[in-house]
Amino acid sequence: MMRPFESSRSPRVRRGATAAAGLVLALALSTAAGTSPVAAAEKSLSQTNYEKLSAARDLMNGGDYETAVDKLNALLKQVYGDDYSAAVVLQALGYAHLNNDLKPLAIQDFERSLARQALPAAPTRDVQHVLGRLYAEEGRYDKARNTLEDWIAAKQQDSSAADYISLANVYAQLKDYDKGIAAIEKALAMSSQANESHYQLLVAMQYQSKRYEAATETLKTMIELWPSKTQYWSQLANIYLQAGKNEKAHSVLKLAYYKNRLDKASDVLNLARLGMTTGVPDQAARVLADAMEKNRIESSEQNWRLLAQAWRQANEVPQAIAALDHVAEFGSEGEIRMRQAELYMNQNSWRQVLAYVNKAIAAGDLDSPGKAYLLKGMAYTRLNDYDQSLAALRQAGQYQDMAGQAQQWSQYVEKKKALDS
Repeated sequence: MMRPFESSRSPRVRRGATAAAGLVLALALSTAAGTSPVAAAEKSLSQTNYEKLSAARDLMNGGDYETAVDKLNALLKQVYGDDYSAAVVLQALGYAHLNNDLKPLAIQDFERSLARQALPAAPTRDVQHVLGRLYAEEGRYDKARNTLEDWIAAKQQDSSAADYISLANVYAQLKDYDKGIAAIEKALAMSSQANESHYQLLVAMQYQSKRYEAATETLKTMIELWPSKTQYWSQLANIYLQAGKNEKAHSVLKLAYYKNRLDKASDVLNLARLGMTTGVPDQAARVLADAMEKNRIESSEQNWRLLAQAWRQANEVPQAIAALDHVAEFGSEGEIRMRQAELYMNQNSWRQVLAYVNKAIAAGDLDSPGKAYLLKGMAYTRLNDYDQSLAALRQAGQYQDMAGQAQQWSQYVEKKKALDS
């Protein structure tokens, strides 16, 4: 039986998901008014200091971050007593360190810049945004949460879907799934296009918080949006299993199978096993037979055994016998022929029982040869061939595990023979 998310790629919260691709370059100093520390400082810095800051920006744009940092540190010493100027230089230092992949130093710079409480509202929000994402990147999720919450609160109506996604990722890492789900649902409502990774995060948090009904609805939506993504079919079935809805799980996997949405052999086998446990072994057998014919699962001894079991549960003896013929090709022929004989016994097909018992005895390697001779004696009895029956039962009696039963049957056959003579 499948366990939740056993065979599929299960939805999970991704660590480090708060980092935006290309963050380093996107946050470098630019010349756009209102976003660049240089532009923000034009009216407050002296001409000399402004030119020094601009020179540092040019060095960063050219990729020479180490020289830029040296110049900015020198400038910081000169303006240290001026909160506004120092805040601007520290902001620039933070970007320089960030672009040079020195995140701990960038965090310190941005923290010191904000501590001056001197930047205008827009640059302050920019630094809060970068700082919140850096906290998340460094695994400092409590600080990331507090910073991003303040940042979104400051933006108020200007907050975007991406803002809430950043916060949702942080909530997810803190296992605060209630707030995380609320944040990502708000982001989804604000988005004009469906983003697969956002839905993945939502269903992961729903699953982790045991909101199985909500998770199933989300996965249904994801299947509609991305029907070729096979993992969502498997995940939906797994969640139904987690909720004890085995028949629904079977229906999902069966639909996925016939839509060619199950690309893993383990999922196909799970479908078959579910069919056998939910009362439709004939469907399970047809899936297994089809899957082996189309090479969707391996034509292995184990899979042929499973197919034989499914056909047997469906009371389709000829098909079960045929499947066991394939099992016999892998070895243990004697035991397999005995199983075939027992299947025919359950159908009262005694001539077939006799034929397969003889095959079993001829093949050898039986766990209980006495059992084979006993069954042979029973078959001859049902066919009213009492002499052959007694001969087989005498052979069965030579084996300790069957001696008692062989004696009882021999007595029964002797009486029946006497009555019929």
